[in-house]
This record gives sequence, C-alpha cells and structure tokens, in this order.
Amino acid sequence: MGAESTADSLQDSPVAVSSEASLSAKEKFDACMSLADYFLRLWDARRGYEWKVAFGLWTLLGAGTVTLRGKHGINEYVAAIPVLVFEIFWLWPLWNRANDEKRMGAHYREQTEAILANPEHLIQRPTSKKSLFRRIWSFICDWSMLFQLITTGFFAWALFHFNNMPPDVVPPKCLP
Repeated sequence: MGAESTADSLQDSPVAVSSEASLSAKEKFDACMSLADYFLRLWDARRGYEWKVAFGLWTLLGAGTVTLRGKHGINEYVAAIPVLVFEIFWLWPLWNRANDEKRMGAHYREQTEAILANPEHLIQRPTSKKSLFRRIWSFICDWSMLFQLITTGFFAWALFHFNNMPPDVVPPKCLP
C-alpha cells in the first residue's frame, strides 16, 4: 500500500467516536502526534528523492550538452521532451502526494494543539483536498517546483543551443 493510498484512506475513514471517547487526553495527544510525525516524515523523505532525481536529470542534460556540442541532431522538440516528462510525470504527481502529506501532518498537529487546549476535544476528520484549479495554481506558485522547472528548461535549452552550434565555434569562457 503506497503513501498516497494511506493518506487517502485515513482522510476518508470516519473517526471512531465510540473508541475515541474511551481514550484519555494523553492517548489522543500521542496518537495525533504520531500521525503528524508520520506524515511529515513521509513528506521529508519524498522531498529528498525529488531533489536527487532533479540533480540527476540536470547532470544528464549537462553532460549531453557538452558531449553533443555541434552534432546537429537535436531539435527544439526533442529538447523539450525532458522538460515535459519531468513536469508531467515526476513533479506534478510528486507535488500532489507531498502536499497531501504536509496537509495531513498539519491537520494532526492542529488536533494535538486542540487537545492541549481542551482535553475533551474529539479528533476531527481531515479536510478534503483543494479543487484542481487551486492545486494547479499552488503548484505553479511553489518556489521549489518553479525552480526545478526553470532549471530543467535552461538545461534543455542549452542542450538544443549547443547541439546546433557549428563545431568550430568556441563557446565564450566564463572564467579568465
């Protein structure tokens, strides 16, 4: 069972009020803290994989830029493929799962605060997901996703540009 299905099953399952009523405030607090910690650890691990894959892709695009310089085999459509694949099949699904994990972690952390304020507090069900439009807008405005998209686009542009450069042209030196 994946992390996404775990988050969704916890979100959609009704809170067992009868069993919760028999829990002490400390047990409810510990349960919510454990859930908050679980979801935030999932989010943190997913973020680590996200950046490792991004650095790997950038390394491949950079190596291709140097290796294929002046070979004239890559057009702008071929150079755009890594950007589109990275965006659609890696960043978007990964961001959705990570965002759900952050949301669930924050929800259970808020429940622990409510239990501290009122020991009789009943644990609330997590709120539902945002609409597709709001998720897309949040995705576009996320600095990490935007940075990765721009960087991948830059490396794809460099691959196309240097690949179509005449072989006898020496690129400008950046360092003296």
